[in-house]
Amino acid sequence: MKLSIREVLTESWGLYKDKFDKLAVFAVLAFLYALFGAFSSYYLAVFGNTNQYMALMLISMVITIVIGPKFIMAIYIYINDIFNGEPAGFINALNRTKGKYWRFVGYTLLLSLIFIPFSVTLGILSDLPGTNILLLFLFALFGASFYLVYPMIALDNNGKQFISRSAGLIKGNYMVILCLVLLTSSIVTLPYNVLLTVGDFSPLELLIIASGVALINFFVSTFGYVVCVSVYRRLAKN
Repeated sequence: MKLSIREVLTESWGLYKDKFDKLAVFAVLAFLYALFGAFSSYYLAVFGNTNQYMALMLISMVITIVIGPKFIMAIYIYINDIFNGEPAGFINALNRTKGKYWRFVGYTLLLSLIFIPFSVTLGILSDLPGTNILLLFLFALFGASFYLVYPMIALDNNGKQFISRSAGLIKGNYMVILCLVLLTSSIVTLPYNVLLTVGDFSPLELLIIASGVALINFFVSTFGYVVCVSVYRRLAKN
């Protein structure tokens, strides 16, 4: 099946606009998590690597590693339920992630290992201008390549070969999916990183900028999940 950017975005925007009240809980939690990260960076810049900062990092690790996978899978499940016209609630979506946590973590580690050579190479070249922007673009290319792995883990009970099966679904639609990734994620992160590259900001200014980005992502990030589920549903049924 050949995807249409216009059709995917139209369908996704329709659901997002009409059901935003049902998606708001995810948007709020993602916003608070982004604010927490912004404040942690501000605290490190102002006060240094103190015991309090280490406590903040520990909390962040617990949220990212323990809570994050189940939360992300629940988003996919909940949005898919809305598409089906049968949203059963956030708690129900969380309960249906049971048995999928370690699969999610395992694939995250695997994908991270695949991406390490690119990030290390660019880290070595970090003094060159535009390296951060190039890294973001490579991340978009990488994200488009494995775009359906996570919704497949959340929504498909088969439980095997998610990377190869995701690649099979994406085949023939890679450029469309890359455009969707750029429109629903890089559209925020790219300008932010360009701003950080060309500007010299104080810790307080960085906190304000990062908080602004978090506020934008309050609306954008959840829409990105809706688009991803829309793509998966279209390709999985063919």
